Amino acid sequence: MQTMNESAFKKPKASAGNPGMGVSIDAAFVRGEEQWTEQVDLPSILHEVLQVADIRAVRQGNWLALDDGWMLLPQLVTYTIDDGGALRTTTTIEVVHGSHLPAGSFEYQHSHGPSLNASLRNGFDQWRQMDLAVWRDVVREAPANSAIMLMEWPVCEGRPAGKKRILLGPFQHAALQEPVAADEEHPFCPCCLLTNSLNAFQSLIESDGIQGVRLYAARDAEGVAQADCRVNGEDFEQGRQALLAYVAQWPQRGFELRKQFVVFQAALPPSGDVSPTHAEGTSPVGQRWWERLLGLLRR
Repeated sequence: MQTMNESAFKKPKASAGNPGMGVSIDAAFVRGEEQWTEQVDLPSILHEVLQVADIRAVRQGNWLALDDGWMLLPQLVTYTIDDGGALRTTTTIEVVHGSHLPAGSFEYQHSHGPSLNASLRNGFDQWRQMDLAVWRDVVREAPANSAIMLMEWPVCEGRPAGKKRILLGPFQHAALQEPVAADEEHPFCPCCLLTNSLNAFQSLIESDGIQGVRLYAARDAEGVAQADCRVNGEDFEQGRQALLAYVAQWPQRGFELRKQFVVFQAALPPSGDVSPTHAEGTSPVGQRWWERLLGLLRR
């Protein structure tokens, strides 16, 4: 792994709310008659995950620096062996960008595997696919991995004019039963988690800066709704409640989950395009969302 001299590296600061407890661990485990120890270094594991995906990174202290200016800090939060014998880990990854996100943002990774190393690797790889893909699009005029919503609105009833770009990352959608075409008026697409909970995010639409938003909605086999929503790693109860209300609208398919990471940006790309659009290879977000947004802003 390439590294930089510590004395030449100005270390970013992790978010105050980031509960990460460190980047390395030496642990001993007992599983039935099996006993073993593991020594893991989280930045090294994350670096290997990035290498497999052809993402170049240079280690600077405990941080990994990417070519496009992003700095990444993985940290361990908790680990345990569950009743089935799997190692379960919770980690965080902090992202910082000197010009786009100097204050940083973090998100959790919950994972499992046959070993501590495997669980960490699984969690980091899922984060790479769903979260890092979106963060890297923040610095691109034309996103490579995300569907996009571009908007601009004039002064309206005391509200100042504003501009916003929302990056809709890759999503996970799993259901026990196959959907029936007539089950939903609008089949699930990249914009659905956000647009169906949009009212809860009015403060983000109108705010400055950049916010990374985790959207998670699920219903178990007994029909009990679950939801999780975080903004820059911090719980966002308004969003969680809106997602629970969205789950209540789903047709019954047994267990089902929908998960996505999105980023709100205050600035538009230089093109200034303000119509609903999408990145190549993704589904368009459609006029339905645009009309809903305008209705929200006119309130």
